[in-house]
Amino acid sequence: MRIAMYKKLIMGVLLLSFGLLASGAGQSEKTKCVKQVNYIEKQIEARAGYFLFSDSTMGSIYKDGGLQIQAAGVFPVVQILGLYGSVGFVYANGRALGTGDKTTFLKVPVDVGLKWMFKPNGENGKMSLAGAIGPRFVFLQQTNNSLYIDPKLSTATVGAFFNSSISYLVNDRCFVGLFSEYSFERATFTSSMPNVYVQDGTQVGGYTWGFTVGARF
Repeated sequence: MRIAMYKKLIMGVLLLSFGLLASGAGQSEKTKCVKQVNYIEKQIEARAGYFLFSDSTMGSIYKDGGLQIQAAGVFPVVQILGLYGSVGFVYANGRALGTGDKTTFLKVPVDVGLKWMFKPNGENGKMSLAGAIGPRFVFLQQTNNSLYIDPKLSTATVGAFFNSSISYLVNDRCFVGLFSEYSFERATFTSSMPNVYVQDGTQVGGYTWGFTVGARF
């Protein structure tokens, strides 16, 4: 299955990233850094991860989870904080409860917020810890292969997100890392077909774990 391929790809890159981060930590212990500096830089990055719904019903329908891809950027405002923005794509395959009909779920989240960054090994250290938080604007679409519900259901909603990451500079500009994210998004789909019950305010957000690659300026 495609989801098995996603898991193998993500696990391989996670193991590689952990190796790079561990070697960077070992080297940084040998370097004497007088200053401990919290500062943020201009950055662009691409992220890929494995997404799981936090809602139990959505998790039962899309039990294999899905793939999340994001492009993100940061612009410094003060020494430790920057403006954060991202646009993403989440895709999941599943089967309807009861009938087993095929269904796919697509969402396009647009995030804006604040990001902080901390370098535990000082200004010249290669490792960085970071986190971002803010509101999220989401476009959602569910495609159904069923006689009992609309072929396509679409809606939009506003939610919130929080993510954290650890990254390692591989040269003066490029970095690799790992990230985790939680999103909260409640949405209601409206069906045009009779006798179709649609639950109000379903949580369509969830958890994502994956890897990131990017560049600083």
